[in-house]
Amino acid sequence: MHRAAVALAALLAGSASAADPPAVTVGRVGIGLPDVDARCGTPCVTLPAEIGARKWDALEALVGDALLAGVPAPPAPAIAAVEVDAYLAQHAADFHGPPERDRAAVAFFLARERRRALRDEQVAAERARRPPVLHVGRETPALADTDPALVLAEAGGRTIRNADVERRLALALYRLRGELALERRRAADTLVEETLWRLEAAARGTTADALRAEIRARVPPVTDTDVARWVASASGGDRRADRVRPYLEFRAQREAEETVLAAARRRHAVAIDLREPPVPRFALNAGVGGWRGPRRPRTRVVFLTGYRGAGSRAMWPVVKALADDPGVALAVRPLLPFWDPEATAVATAARCATAQGRFWPFHDAAASRDALPDAPALARIAADVGLDLDAFRTCTADPATATAVAEESAEAERLGFEAAPVVLVDGRAFGGVQSLDGLRAAARGGR
Repeated sequence: MHRAAVALAALLAGSASAADPPAVTVGRVGIGLPDVDARCGTPCVTLPAEIGARKWDALEALVGDALLAGVPAPPAPAIAAVEVDAYLAQHAADFHGPPERDRAAVAFFLARERRRALRDEQVAAERARRPPVLHVGRETPALADTDPALVLAEAGGRTIRNADVERRLALALYRLRGELALERRRAADTLVEETLWRLEAAARGTTADALRAEIRARVPPVTDTDVARWVASASGGDRRADRVRPYLEFRAQREAEETVLAAARRRHAVAIDLREPPVPRFALNAGVGGWRGPRRPRTRVVFLTGYRGAGSRAMWPVVKALADDPGVALAVRPLLPFWDPEATAVATAARCATAQGRFWPFHDAAASRDALPDAPALARIAADVGLDLDAFRTCTADPATATAVAEESAEAERLGFEAAPVVLVDGRAFGGVQSLDGLRAAARGGR
């Protein structure tokens, strides 16, 4: 047999089996996903491991939620002044005043950590009393599965499926899987190029390295005129001739190789079956303010606002205009992942307006102001929209109201949202400042 035929036969012998469909096909040569991951290297090891670790942590959290369903929450922890003083003394370099705000920030932080510790203690007690059934372990490969129906655990009378974990981590998993898909695509492109060189070399009875060397050797040398012309036309960068010449030589050789590869691609069909993850859709209910708009809308829009930031304030009129469409129902929810007492006060006031059936006029007045309303401004807005001021003051002073605001924000935070504003259009997330036209196109199915 001719040596070119022998080389080609040996190359084809490495094709992926029918039982394991190839991720990449170059002519009759199949390349499996393990080969792609092997070429990808470290990223294709660490990213799947991180996906598994994140899903395990989310599963543990969901188990805890299931076990605590119906279990009375512990009373709000009281933070003594001496605890605040001790923390400030231990971390003095982190605080720069004013003192009242620093003390409030520390009290908030310590209370949050105490609540988390109390919750962990409750979960541990319930796990001991009613041990959950886990069908996967931290290192179980099935944890990386995307089958929504896969049962991962049973706890507190609830069945926790893969869909529950995926929903809780939708944004984080989308980012991780998108990064993994990008790394695999880079590796696949490299493997395609290498396979094309081997196929071309085998057809000519030579090796890939020898063929590439032959192609490069045919490239005409770079002349002094070529260098001078490039230097004269260059608008910036290094203009030293001793550095320009190697660059031009490399570019000419690469162009010659690309010409050969383009012809090879036409002869050998290339298919890469590495799909990017689908854009996630996030399930959030209307929150305490409820829906404004038709009962059976064509599109549901959820606006996650931080109240304070310029982005949140700039987006409110855009979202309001979007909701003017008769087919759109709108909801507004707080997204306050960081300690911000002033913004929390606005969200708390809006929640208290809800108790009197005036959420929407109150929110519109507060969100439409040029600056974040302070306590006197919130009181004036309450009066303007017709609230019972005594009931309003009682509600806003109740620590349970601020806790409820934090819990509503936490629902969005658990989905992976870290900063406002975010607009959800039928579950699709659009972060930051967006145009009205773009959001209308999304609402009408344009993107």
